[in-house]
Amino acid sequence: MTGIKGLNLLIGSSLTLCLGIFGCNTAINNNSDNLTPTEQMAIESALKSVESINTAANTGQNLTDTSTAKAISTNSCPAISGGFGVGAGLTAQIGIDFGTNGAGCDPLWYPGTTCSGSASAEINASGLTNGGANFSFNKLTCGEDELNGSANLAYGLENLLITLEGDWDLDLTSNGAAWGTDGTSKCTYQYPVTTVVTYDGTTSSPDGSWNLKVDEQLLVSIPDYGVAIPYSGILTLSGTDIRTVSVKFNTSSPEGVFEVSVGGLPYKTYDINDW
Repeated sequence: MTGIKGLNLLIGSSLTLCLGIFGCNTAINNNSDNLTPTEQMAIESALKSVESINTAANTGQNLTDTSTAKAISTNSCPAISGGFGVGAGLTAQIGIDFGTNGAGCDPLWYPGTTCSGSASAEINASGLTNGGANFSFNKLTCGEDELNGSANLAYGLENLLITLEGDWDLDLTSNGAAWGTDGTSKCTYQYPVTTVVTYDGTTSSPDGSWNLKVDEQLLVSIPDYGVAIPYSGILTLSGTDIRTVSVKFNTSSPEGVFEVSVGGLPYKTYDINDW
């Protein structure tokens, strides 16, 4: 299986090529269904954005319900602080802390992976199960990638399904490279699946930035597949240096296999392990 570490190695190799003297801006043959290096980089950037949103949503959903967070806290890790009083219309500052400098623990949503760093939320509750929240992520590291950033979201809980919707501004550091996610998104979480219902914004690598949109909701499950790569759904990338790129995910995608359509041409199967 292509784990996060393996995917990082692949992306690192592509990034090195793109940062060379000529960059990734190669001529595009609109009649070819082969991906250019820049189009490959855009897809890899989109995968990092999905990973960022998944980590933020998985962590953030616990901050909207401290009873859930405390239920998954073992041996005081992660440490949960703050909470609500009784009634609606309340404000609370809630934090979740996995520790720093290598200390940490394995959260329910990242089995077998030690997380460190922290996240916090300023909650403005409209009721016992819904409201608004300003989230902050501080060196939140699960595996090898570090997440920083913020999100201003509305949240709701119904029948154990948590919905988070609003603006996300996230930065992921992976193998020393910075990857950005800036846009509006609606996500739902019900263990063990995170669903990116919508996303409309940008994704960026050290070498470029592209428009990213979710056309068909993306399903991600680290407990089931071991990585934050979707096993279902469709996303589309566009930009001045790439053709319109549509990526269709299936149950082989967590292994690195996708169907990709470029410039409206028929879908073609790609294996990121061969890039």
